[in-house]
Amino acid sequence: MHLNRGISKVSKLCLLFLVAIGLTVQTPMAAAVAPTTGTLNTITTSWSNGADPIAITPPTSNSDGAWSYTSSNTGVMTIFAGAYIVIKGVGTTVITATQAATATYEQVVRTRTFTVLLGVPTLGTFPAISIGIDARTLSITEPTSSSTGAWSYTSSNPAVVNLSGTVATLVSIGSATITATQAASGNWASISIQATLTVSGGAPTLGVFADVLITKGVIASTTLVPPISNSSGSWTFTSSNLNVATITGSLLIPVALGTTVITAQQGPAGIYGAGSKAMTVTIVGPQPTVGALVNVTFELKPFNSNEYLIVAPASNSSGAWSYTSSNLAVATTSGSVIKALALGTTTITAIQAASSAYAASVPVTMVFTVVGAGPVLGVWADLKKSIGDPDFTIIPPTTSSAGAWTFTSSNPAVIEITGTSAKIKGAGQVIITGTQAANWNWSAGTAQLTITVAGTLPAVLPLVAFEAGLGDAPVALLPPSSTSTGAWAWVSSNIGVATVSGNILTIVGVGTSTITAMQSAAGNFAASPAVVTTLTVKPRPVAGEFSNLVAKFGLVLAAVVPPTSTSTGVWSYSSSNPTVVNFVSGAMQIVGIGSATISAKQAPSAVLSAITKTFTVTILPVAPTIMAPITMSVVFSATAKAIAPFDSNSSGIWTHSILDSSIAQVVEGQLVTKKAGQTILTAVQGAAGNYTSRSISISFIVKPYIKVSAIGRAIYVEVAGVKPKIKIGLKTGKVGKNVVGPGNRLVSITVGGIPIYKKSFKIK
Repeated sequence: MHLNRGISKVSKLCLLFLVAIGLTVQTPMAAAVAPTTGTLNTITTSWSNGADPIAITPPTSNSDGAWSYTSSNTGVMTIFAGAYIVIKGVGTTVITATQAATATYEQVVRTRTFTVLLGVPTLGTFPAISIGIDARTLSITEPTSSSTGAWSYTSSNPAVVNLSGTVATLVSIGSATITATQAASGNWASISIQATLTVSGGAPTLGVFADVLITKGVIASTTLVPPISNSSGSWTFTSSNLNVATITGSLLIPVALGTTVITAQQGPAGIYGAGSKAMTVTIVGPQPTVGALVNVTFELKPFNSNEYLIVAPASNSSGAWSYTSSNLAVATTSGSVIKALALGTTTITAIQAASSAYAASVPVTMVFTVVGAGPVLGVWADLKKSIGDPDFTIIPPTTSSAGAWTFTSSNPAVIEITGTSAKIKGAGQVIITGTQAANWNWSAGTAQLTITVAGTLPAVLPLVAFEAGLGDAPVALLPPSSTSTGAWAWVSSNIGVATVSGNILTIVGVGTSTITAMQSAAGNFAASPAVVTTLTVKPRPVAGEFSNLVAKFGLVLAAVVPPTSTSTGVWSYSSSNPTVVNFVSGAMQIVGIGSATISAKQAPSAVLSAITKTFTVTILPVAPTIMAPITMSVVFSATAKAIAPFDSNSSGIWTHSILDSSIAQVVEGQLVTKKAGQTILTAVQGAAGNYTSRSISISFIVKPYIKVSAIGRAIYVEVAGVKPKIKIGLKTGKVGKNVVGPGNRLVSITVGGIPIYKKSFKIK
């Protein structure tokens, strides 16, 4: 376009030159000229997601040619609808505006560089924060944003708030400006927003500030002790009721009886804010010294006012007394008067009210018991009954009360009571107690009568006369047989010979005494008649001692030889253990092993009593008789076999062991052979019954297993338990199948050069 403009200027100059020199020039047809245009407006804008298209203002021009537009970077701007710019992203592009040529004007092109800047993100709120320092840390919440850029945070005052990522550490009381910066991301520019974070003092942790009770006149003042606190803030105290107590500094001064609330206020200090605790102070007077109330038993009488006047306890206070009843069904109070209403008990509580000088008294109590009037009972006569009498009815005594009667027996084994019916169960004496229940205003009443039941005489066998020796130890007397179970009592007629205490008889001297036994009544039986026997006491003879005997089972013991004795009485014997030693026709026989105590009793003579001596016989076991061979041999076998026990007269269990375990072993009672050879077998029979254990050792031989057979033209050799050398004729054979030719074939087997088998086989 600029080149055409130059040519046009030259043409005009040439034309003027020709006119000047007088030449006639034919005017050509007019040519198109460049239009006069303005510039393309500059567009500078920022990224805004979803912005409306921007209308392009074309440059001014004297041509009416149509304008069209193109963008050099469609990632930044594109042309929409021919004359609108649509922003696509951040960056720079060149917009080319082209005006079409017309008949008069040439085409014209205009360009302009356009820039789209990063957009400013739209942020949400970033509010100010106030927090106590005792929270220690705080997580920063990022503002909402139209950008996805990463956030970072800074503190204007790290001495108050220190930041690490989104975690704010509260360092001290104060304030800091928190700057949140979002990094540029995509088409969005970086942006910052600020908020103030104020750190206040945390509430201190306060201990107990307990209520206080002060007795006026006893305590003139007291120093207030503030609660324990983790803060060092100073304390101040205030009283809600200065008419009750005043405060000077930390000194509390009681003024009058009453209550006031004391508030302890701690000021802020360090990292802690203010804190407070309250307690109640009660100012009381001293308690009066009061006496006691005495328990009262009050009889509720028919047709009576039944009132009781309380005598107030002694007291150094002038406070008024008030009384209450714990059981209004039994008694009520009106002032100091108790009104009895029904039988029972109630607790009367007296409290003296506070006076100007004294506090209220401690409660003083008494038990107020309301009882009925005792009924008037008639005479209740005793009764006599006998065993076999029929049941009878208990008739109570006459009474002024209508209360129901119940009856009990002191000995149901004599009289059994069911309701008002009495059944005779045995002989004896019993007390029947009748109890009349309380009724209306009558209290319970009791009466007693005695019933004597006569029993039948028991059938008692006589006592046998007996003897004792002077110096014998006390002995328990055995009562005679009786049909009654009553207890027995004993009496000695001659306490110079014997005394009886309970049933224990003690010998005192030589002579005779009549021993009397009497049985008391029991069950259906009366006391028995006296049963007597004669006790004769003689001196005991002097005799030597028997010797203890020890023998082995199976032996014959010699006859027992009694010791010398001053008595001529005959000796007899008994065994404490007949399974060890027994006596047959006076002869001692051994039965089994063990120990037995033999009692030897010498019968009484005319002037001497019987004596008993003891001695011990011990029978020891003997070794069993075992029949065993000198040598025992077995053939080697891979199968374990049981070992047959040897013949023995003992039933003891057998165990076996092999000296050389490489030849054979006994495993769980089974013989296991390992190789051929000779060793020692030890057999042990355990103790049993009357026999001790015994062991024997014999020569034990394990023979090798050999089996040779000929089938057809093969000789089969089997050997176990040894490592053999096999020869078949002059050739070396082997265990197993050996193929041979016809003729006589001698098979020989040796072990260590010693022949153990030789046999000739005829092979056809």
